Amino acid sequence: MNKQYYELIDETLYSFNCENGLQVYLLNKEGYSKTYGVFTTKFGSCNNIFMANGKKHHVIDGAAHFLEHKMFEKTNYDVMDLFSKQQASSNAFTSFDKTAYLFSATANVNQNVETLLDFVQNLELSDESIAKEKPIIASEIMMYEDDSDWQLFFQSLQGLYHNNSVKIDIAGDKKSIYTITKEDLFLYYDYFYHPSNMMLFVCGNFDLASLANTINDNQNKKTFKKLSHENINADEPKEIVAREVIKAMDVSNIKYSYSFKVNDYLLEPLKQDLAMSILMDILFAKTTSFYQDLFNQQKITSQYSYTYAQDNNFNYAFIQLSFNCEDDQFLTNYLNDYFTTDLEQYINEDDFKIIKAKYIGDFIRIFNNPEMIANSFISYSIAGYDLFTLLDVMNEITIADLKKLLQLFNQEYCSITKIVPKK
Repeated sequence: MNKQYYELIDETLYSFNCENGLQVYLLNKEGYSKTYGVFTTKFGSCNNIFMANGKKHHVIDGAAHFLEHKMFEKTNYDVMDLFSKQQASSNAFTSFDKTAYLFSATANVNQNVETLLDFVQNLELSDESIAKEKPIIASEIMMYEDDSDWQLFFQSLQGLYHNNSVKIDIAGDKKSIYTITKEDLFLYYDYFYHPSNMMLFVCGNFDLASLANTINDNQNKKTFKKLSHENINADEPKEIVAREVIKAMDVSNIKYSYSFKVNDYLLEPLKQDLAMSILMDILFAKTTSFYQDLFNQQKITSQYSYTYAQDNNFNYAFIQLSFNCEDDQFLTNYLNDYFTTDLEQYINEDDFKIIKAKYIGDFIRIFNNPEMIANSFISYSIAGYDLFTLLDVMNEITIADLKKLLQLFNQEYCSITKIVPKK
């Protein structure tokens, strides 16, 4: 078992690989009452093409999310009920790049880890159960189709991306899920749920040696098909799809987003990701003149957000500002003017130091919460980063880095999306 001590945050991470390739990470937090475990596969909605045995496979939209639902269906026991009897709660989620199964427990850690491993590593499917699941997921999709904020987000991505799978709704659509078969799900499961494509992270109060032995023993009892695959990304041009996207829904105010497609890494990817978070706060936080000017003129409401997202594995990055407004033309003119001015004037050393210190403080506070540690570690690890070294990278960020990133607010790659009231 490997042992890595991180002096800056005073944490020791233990890790090892099982013989079947499963990556295991254990972070012991003595004195904590809660233990959190997450078992994750690198299979999310963006995994839509892969090569295996010389053949190209197209994953059906929404299949990763559909498979997440089916994992909880067992003939001999109820997964949630079993965890409850072991003083734990369980859940799962699917995102762009992963599907994660998790538990939170105050006792019986080894037993709950085994339950987590066992139920995820045993897929039970029948044609009847799949047919029964489809209208359930279709109903969930319809709920998101009526969610104007959700629609604003994905309509924005569809305005930016021609082929990149990030524009696909995580749950798919009603048409795609009704084409899913038992054979499809078994195929995806065999490749993407192989232990070599998964990782287990457990954080909390437990006996380290005992838990490591439990995990190894559990995995050594099981056999898996020796399968390998290669993810493939569709070619994506630099150009956006549309300058403007409009969709009518039952809304009272206009939902509006102003988004930039980011095609370049101007800094090392992790550094760019962290630096963009700082830059976005400097430019767009509710304490800035940018927000206050629009809000005080009553041109936008307090329902406002901004984000930067990137993924090296799936080759996408975008900036998105979202508003509620009544006068969309005014907002478009205002934003066009704002992003064609010299944005460097809004960056100063005092704000930079304050916001950077805030992010460093937020990062350190993560390590007081087992759930945040585990989920953050998994997310960064799948992206190819080490959560425990983020503080080193954060400390390296300079104000010159932020000014360099201003190039990413490029009007050539800007798309506007509006969710407007039905006439």
